Amino acid sequence: MERHHCTLYKIQAREKEEQKKVLPRPTRTEEQTLPRKSHPRGPDPIDLHVGSQVRARRILLGLSQEKLADGLGITFQQVQKYERGSNRISASRLYNMAQLLDVPITYFFEGVDDKKAPGFRESFTLAQRDTGQEFPDDMMRRKETLSLLRYYYSISDTNLRQKFTDLLKGVTRSDIIA
Repeated sequence: MERHHCTLYKIQAREKEEQKKVLPRPTRTEEQTLPRKSHPRGPDPIDLHVGSQVRARRILLGLSQEKLADGLGITFQQVQKYERGSNRISASRLYNMAQLLDVPITYFFEGVDDKKAPGFRESFTLAQRDTGQEFPDDMMRRKETLSLLRYYYSISDTNLRQKFTDLLKGVTRSDIIA
């Protein structure tokens, strides 16, 4: 009886294997396939932009990557990958980020020019190399700039804020003269 059971099992296993071979896999025609833009040099420029917006807002709010990750139920390494643009952010995750960071979803796409988006990373890099300067948009994404803004606006006394601004102007003038 047991021998019969083993033989039956082998026959059923073979039939399943044959069924897998017989069923053709559906193929897509070129018309059904969406065009994909490959980025051999790295992440998609839109993913880079969205990631940098996430980072800028997180730093402006004084959140660590760990705190943002905890709020999203992911690891801080995943937040790092999102911020670098090496991992894409799903729609639901982007929605949750927008809620945690207290911004509309459109915030993450502000500053992206639809016509320049496919190659804006390369053109930015070339322009930066030619001039040797950082552009104001890039400076606004630096951690020290965002921290400075956060501390500046945490000063509730407007007169003290103005004195601080005057102090910074004086320091930068002395750097230019020297």
